[in-house]
Amino acid sequence: MSTPKEEDLEEYYETLNLGKLAVGNRLLPVTPYLPSNKLTYCSKCYILGHTALNCNSHHPKCRVCLGEFTNNHRNECEGQFKCAQCGGNHFSLDGNCPMVQKYRQELNKEVKQAIRNSDLNYNTHLEQIKQIKKSNEYQYDVNAFPPLIKMDRNIENRWNTQKTDSNNITSKNEVADVLKEINKNLEMMNKKLDIQKRTIGRNEGNIRLNKLVTSELLTTMANLVGDVVLPLLKLVTKDEAVMIKKTEGYAKRFISMEENLRLNYKLDIDTVTDETNYINSPSLSETVKVNPNPVTTSSVMVVDDEIETAEKTNT
Repeated sequence: MSTPKEEDLEEYYETLNLGKLAVGNRLLPVTPYLPSNKLTYCSKCYILGHTALNCNSHHPKCRVCLGEFTNNHRNECEGQFKCAQCGGNHFSLDGNCPMVQKYRQELNKEVKQAIRNSDLNYNTHLEQIKQIKKSNEYQYDVNAFPPLIKMDRNIENRWNTQKTDSNNITSKNEVADVLKEINKNLEMMNKKLDIQKRTIGRNEGNIRLNKLVTSELLTTMANLVGDVVLPLLKLVTKDEAVMIKKTEGYAKRFISMEENLRLNYKLDIDTVTDETNYINSPSLSETVKVNPNPVTTSSVMVVDDEIETAEKTNT
């Protein structure tokens, strides 16, 4: 059985003196644990009051029938219990036996009386631990450890030098690996930027072309309304004034939409041109360290040529 520590015993007695213990935000009452007093009995004859070392019986007895326990007794035993205290039909150490109960009561009275007379004290164990701890405390003595004589030895330690060189080689290899990884990541970023620049150029040309086609469509519709629909209405409709007024209103809407579209188209061209110049600027290229070979923009130039041709045709 392990010996309890002094701190554990002190905490135990402090809790007992307090009488309460906090468990789950609740104060619960605490009472000391008093183990039951152990009965002294003989494992040879099963009679209370002595042990097998002080037993007068020459042979061990069966714990069931109290017969002499021999090698062949297991085959001879009938399995009928017999008490060694009172002779009753039960186990010799049964707690319901009146002789066992009487012996336990007398034992408890003797233990309580010994505690009252200070012949038996539960705190003696704590005092013994304190004395042992005090006797084992270390007392530092300066004279017990005299200073050692210093000796100057100029010995070159070659092992440390080799270890330092190997560490430097290892660190250089690690730095080289990191640089390779960084260069690889930069190459991937440059490729992604090139792809994005090509995609932006294609999208820019498509947007310009779509706006130009839409503008031409609105212009064509306005001309259709003015040149075809209005003359037909004058020939067919009786209430030509009302219909002509409505048709002219639609034509003005088409013309207004076409003018707004052209104005926005001009602003978008200026904005996209500024953004493209910024992307292709030397400062950004030096910062990102992209591939020095410029990206071809043939598709964008083709679209620009088509736009200029269409504008000349309209004018």
